[in-house]
Amino acid sequence: MPRRLRSRPEPDRAGGIGGAGEDRDPPIAGRCSGGGRRPLHGRLGEHGPGGGARTASPDLPSLPDQRRAAPPREAGRGRAPLPPGPPGRGDHGRRYGGAAIGGIRSGREPAPPPEGDSLPVARQVSRSSENEDNEGEEEADGREGTPAPVRGRILLAAAAILIGGGLGGCARSIFPPGGPIDVIAPRVIAAAPPDSAVRLPVDSPVEITFSETMDRTTVRDGFRIYPPVGRQTFDWSGRRVRVVWDRPLSERTTYIVLLSGTIRDARSVPMRNAVTLHFSTGDSLDRGRISGVLRAKTLRRAGVPILAFPDSLGPRPDTMEVVPTYATETDTGGVYSLGGLPANRGFTVHAFYDRNSNGSIDPETDLIVSYPSPIRLTPERMEADSINIVAVDPKAPAILSGKIVTPDSTARFRIEAVETTDSTLFRRVERVGPGAYAVRVPAGTYRLSATRLPAAEDEKPGPTFRRDEPVEAKPEEEYGPFEFDFSSVPARERAAPPPE
Repeated sequence: MPRRLRSRPEPDRAGGIGGAGEDRDPPIAGRCSGGGRRPLHGRLGEHGPGGGARTASPDLPSLPDQRRAAPPREAGRGRAPLPPGPPGRGDHGRRYGGAAIGGIRSGREPAPPPEGDSLPVARQVSRSSENEDNEGEEEADGREGTPAPVRGRILLAAAAILIGGGLGGCARSIFPPGGPIDVIAPRVIAAAPPDSAVRLPVDSPVEITFSETMDRTTVRDGFRIYPPVGRQTFDWSGRRVRVVWDRPLSERTTYIVLLSGTIRDARSVPMRNAVTLHFSTGDSLDRGRISGVLRAKTLRRAGVPILAFPDSLGPRPDTMEVVPTYATETDTGGVYSLGGLPANRGFTVHAFYDRNSNGSIDPETDLIVSYPSPIRLTPERMEADSINIVAVDPKAPAILSGKIVTPDSTARFRIEAVETTDSTLFRRVERVGPGAYAVRVPAGTYRLSATRLPAAEDEKPGPTFRRDEPVEAKPEEEYGPFEFDFSSVPARERAAPPPE
């Protein structure tokens, strides 16, 4: 016997359970300013216990009978038109090989309605499983009211009014989340001690206040003091950081605090330009200064650390064993200035390219470019300017350039540079017709040649011209022009056909 399933009671327009409840038609409260309450347009007859129709509220006019027959369905959508049902029934009462329940056909005729019921509300019977009987049942619970399909349409209309009133009547523009992209570089807005302060106690800390919330890791890595003091500790309070050391400062010494341009704020925007602060534990600041420009072709010029070592360590100090005595960074134009240096001292100056970005000097991977001679400061010469450093990337190629001269604009040429000590090291380029060429080669000594290539398989190879003098190429340098003239070469000759 098929299992009888009872569907849930239909919700009424107020969101509650319909049936033998109180007779109410709650208006929909507006959410807009003014608090107006808008009733639904029209009211269906409501039915209470006992099957008798209740009287509609006198303030609302009655609607026409909602139980009129629905028009027949159109054919052509995979369904045959439904025949009309018995008179007095709505669309839900049509029969087509069984009772139609809310547009779904069951396999059995519905039971006749009990006496006194004006219009039973049909309930859908679901199938228990594929193996069970496919027959459905329709039962009446004794309630009378709006037909289920009509009530469902009214509920959808009420929901549409709610949504339309909330979106249309109370619409307001909302800015998208996130806001504009932060491109403003952070700044140092306060420092203690201030720049150029003197007579500071040897246990003085350094406090820096930034204009924005900072990335504390980059501040820790980008904060330096020269001459070096010892291990430093960072104590944060919002945008302010306080730095102390594990030992006191030296007496009668000028110190330089360097804040690297790589320091970033919480949104990863860098400072871009370094900030330096000078203070002294003595009565005055040291006035020595070394300045210049970092020149480079392929390497960057902005934000490059400039290091100063005592000249007693030699022209190229062992950076694995010692740390620089003073340091600064270049600005966006490659200009640098080392200030606060003592007199009667000699220094070597170097540009440091941290290629692996680990913050330390690794001779095997990093690049250090040095000024060729030491600079000595004296009381008579406390400033040394125009100490310009030329940075050359040893891994950058050299360029061998020239041109091909030929009357044939369709001829193909190959220009080749072969290393004199290692023939497996070579570079070649090709071009069509007359014009310029450029061969990029690693540092070394090369012999240059040019060959006219055959245009077809049956054509004889063209002549090859070679330069007798080798070219010693250095990184980033350009050599030439080297010209190869094919004007005197006769027209292309066809190779003799093979004998038959």
